[in-house]
Order: sequence, then structure tokens, then C-alpha cells
Amino acid sequence: MSFSYTRKINYYETDKMGVVHHSNYIRFLEEARCRWLEELNISMEKLEELGYTIPTLEVNCKYKYHITSGDIITIEPKITEFNGVRMTVTYNVIDKKTENVVINAWTKHCFTDKTLRPINIKKKNEKIYTIFEKLLEEDEVDYRGAFNDEEYKEDLIEEMLESLGFVIEPDDLFSEMVKKVENNSFDIEDLHEAINSLTESTLGRPSQDAFEGLFDDMDLSSTKLGKDVSTRSKLMAKIISAIDSIEFGIDETSIDVLGDAYEYLIGQFAANAGKKAGEFYTPQAVSRIMSEITSIGQESRAPFHIYDPAMGLFAIVGDGEVEEGECWEAFMFAAHYGLSNLCVFLDRNRLQIDGSTETVMSSEPLEEKMKAFNFNVLTINGHDYDQIEAAIQAFHAENDKPTCIIMDTTKGKGVSFMSNSVDWHGKGPNDDEYKVAMEELNAAYAALEQEEK
Repeated sequence: MSFSYTRKINYYETDKMGVVHHSNYIRFLEEARCRWLEELNISMEKLEELGYTIPTLEVNCKYKYHITSGDIITIEPKITEFNGVRMTVTYNVIDKKTENVVINAWTKHCFTDKTLRPINIKKKNEKIYTIFEKLLEEDEVDYRGAFNDEEYKEDLIEEMLESLGFVIEPDDLFSEMVKKVENNSFDIEDLHEAINSLTESTLGRPSQDAFEGLFDDMDLSSTKLGKDVSTRSKLMAKIISAIDSIEFGIDETSIDVLGDAYEYLIGQFAANAGKKAGEFYTPQAVSRIMSEITSIGQESRAPFHIYDPAMGLFAIVGDGEVEEGECWEAFMFAAHYGLSNLCVFLDRNRLQIDGSTETVMSSEPLEEKMKAFNFNVLTINGHDYDQIEAAIQAFHAENDKPTCIIMDTTKGKGVSFMSNSVDWHGKGPNDDEYKVAMEELNAAYAALEQEEK
């Protein structure tokens, strides 16, 4: 949306020569920018409430004409550079009577958290990121324009490497691939070259290790995709079109389209492949519960944020999982370095993928072992919310050592044919089984509600 800010020059804003003192123009720019943000419903006050600030890094003004007391000026701010970390705003300050441009100016800004540490606003708040991105588009300066402008390109690349760890050129953007698909000019080699270019941009950077070998399993030349380049290109074009048709809902933070899709697919695989499937994905519902557990007793913290390290670091492991040496290595590490902000939930349901823990490989006595590893150990009924809350409170009160909360639970509790059955360790129910299970759970829930009345 276009925006202009109009104000009258006051007498006290002029100097002995009767013209506006040059330092006041910086304040005029600040006024215009703040009013602009208010119009966008992201005022500086609102941003600060969310834990963000946009401090000014540089100001540059080119003076053209003088103005004096009583004159009326109009200031037109526009975003000409924005990448989620930094932003450049340009201004035309115009004398309303003469229509002369009084000054041309620009200000450079960065996004920070409440501690003034630079952040990528896209990773922290995609809604705010989208607002600024749309303003950049409306001002007719898109990513391609900024990337191809020598004035911005070097800084833009550096910011991408610092905030994202890689550089992706305009021609390699997914949106450009979609355009090629739509005009029938897409070639699978375009995607191959884009991936290579992205990977090469990380060379010599801290992100190199993270990207090294990342795409090795993406064999775009595989005959499984087609016998020749043309066939493979057509198949990949269909995939790109299908992905482009998905409504990802970036403005709705509760939506996780890719996560939901993966969860559905792994569930289908698990239902047909037996119990050794679906082991390595944390469903959205579990993540949500863990976030709620993290916040127990911390609601008064301001600003409240579950990603604050002071909230604690929580991990869930099973009594079958702790047969693995890497778990004990991690426990030893945590105790050695006194990680008192670590809380490990150890789910003791006494079943694992191949049978009972007692038969396969007993980890008992868990309390004594965890205490021997210098953990603060609490044992509770893992189905009792009051006990869970009390244990969380005890964890937050612990200042010297990591905490392990051993939860005695029953696998599949509440569903008759799943309860304490190892068969359901790694697979999901079919439609009929799901219906029966939900009927039983809903009946149990209704009974609990009745008891509370």
C-alpha cells in the first residue's frame, strides 16, 4: 500500500537562518516511518510487545531545497531492500506548495530481539515478514531487482549467508521453476543446476558441513524417474505443479502442511509395513503437548516464549530406547557440564519394539542408574496430570543438576485392544480400529467429566 505522511514545519524546528535545521529531517523520517508502521498495524510499540525492534543502522540525506516555518511537507517512504534480516527504506520529502523534492534520503535497519541481537524475522514471525515482503513487491523492487542491483547485491548475498547459510539466485527460486513449468520450458537440468549452485554457495562458510552431501540421495538422473531427460523433466514438472497447488497457509501458524503430509504417509507405511515403521517422527500433537508442559509454572514470565532457554530443555526417551549407549553418553555429558536446565522424561511402559524390556534387555534399576549419573530423579504416575505438573515445578526449582522424570505408564492405555500390547509399538490402526478406539476414549473422557461434576 502507498503511504504518505504530511506535517507542518514548526518555528522551533528552524535555525538562525530561518530554515529547517538539517538534524530535524532525521526526526521527520522517523515520524513518517513510525506512522507508516501504525497504518500497517505493526507499530513500534506492538513490535516491542512481541519482543522485536527495528533499530536504525545508517541514515543518508541529500539536501536539495530549503524549507521554513509554516511550510507543509509530505514524506513518502518506500521499502527498497528487505531480506528478513535487514531493510532499507527510501524517502522523498516534498514541499507541498512548490512540489519540489526537498531531500532524498534512505535509512538502513535490522531486526533484533529484545536483547538487541540480530534475528531473521521470517524465522521468528512469518506474518510480519510477509507484510514487509508485500511492501517490497508493491514498491516494484523484487528479489531479482535487488539481487541484480550492484548497490544491494553484495550486502544481500552476505545477509543470506549469515541468516540462511546459503544463496539462491533469482532464476533458481521455486517460483521461477513454476513459471518454466507453466510455459513448458522446464528442464530437469534446471533443478539440478539450482541445487548445485545453492550447495556451492556454502563452500567455505560455517554452513558447509550442514549442506555437504545433503542432496546426494536426490538422483535426478535416475532411470526410475524416466528413461530419458524429457521423460524425467515431465515427471518432475508434475511434482512441481502439485507442490505449487498446495495452500501452505503461512499466515496460520497452527498449519504444518508438510508435517501433516509426512505424518499421514508414514502412518500409511506403518500400517502396512509392520511394527518397525514410523519410529522417527514426532507428531504435531505430541510437540504441542510438550510445548504446554514446558510452560507449566512459567506463565508469568514476560515476554512469555517457549523457545527461551530459561524455560528449560525437554527430551522424551523410552525405557527401551535407553538400552542404547548414546543415551547414556548424553546423560553423562549433561551431568558433567551441570546442565540443570535439562529435563528428561523417561517413559517406562516396559515394552519395546521386540517385546518386553525385561525379556529383551532390562535397563533396571533406572532410578539408581540415573542417580548414579548425577541426575535429580523423580518417579511419577505418567497418567496423572497433577503429578506431572508437580514434577515440572520441581524441575524448575532444581539449580545444580539435570532432572530425570521417570513416568510409569501403560502403552495404549484407554483402548482395550491396544493396552499393554507390544503389537502397537510402531503401527497405526485401520479405519475400523480407529473408530472403536475413539469410541472407547470418548466414553472414558465423558466419564471423567461426569466425575468432576
